[in-house]
Amino acid sequence: MSDTIKTKRITKSKVDKYKGFKVPKKIIKSTRWTIFIYNMIKEAKPELLLNELVKNAYNNLVDCLIKYEDILETWIPTKYYTYNILKNGIILKKDCYSQITSIPGISDNCIPGFWNYPLHADKKQIEIQINANSDDIINTYHILYELIKRDIIPYMELKEHEINSKKNIEIYYNNIKKHDNYIKIYEKCIDDTRFSINGWLEKISKLQEPIVLTSFD
Repeated sequence: MSDTIKTKRITKSKVDKYKGFKVPKKIIKSTRWTIFIYNMIKEAKPELLLNELVKNAYNNLVDCLIKYEDILETWIPTKYYTYNILKNGIILKKDCYSQITSIPGISDNCIPGFWNYPLHADKKQIEIQINANSDDIINTYHILYELIKRDIIPYMELKEHEINSKKNIEIYYNNIKKHDNYIKIYEKCIDDTRFSINGWLEKISKLQEPIVLTSFD
């Protein structure tokens, strides 16, 4: 193999496609959620990826979650919840701070993940530890959240509205079509019933005519 080919391969392997962002691999369970955050920033406001403050805050969050890789598992929200700010962990709410301490999970209104402490461990001690660890994560993420929320949250709300509107409009049109078919069925039933009623009325009318008796000359 020539030195030129070796140099090209080494150069290619050193290219940082994330421009300094420590986007983790999925095999690191505690940091999977940060992959979602990076992709959402890139989608909603890619200019934020050029902001050093955003990069530092993001990398600090990744480092923070790595500290808990043995006891924490986070995940990338499913496609259904991609833009749902209450289900994918992007938004921070005051009432979320208390919910994050719940055992065994972090809460689906905050970070999508759960703590994986040994079942035989002291529950009181676990709760204290979860409180401390959760505060550490939330406080670290809060710095990043403040930097991205004005661009990310409105974008996600708009996307969620567009997706839900399109989905619900399709549902409503299908319902209209289905009930319009019901109307046609009912109208036919009404026509058939009216025809039967008219037939019975004719028979009643004939029965009310004077009977023609047989006459003999």
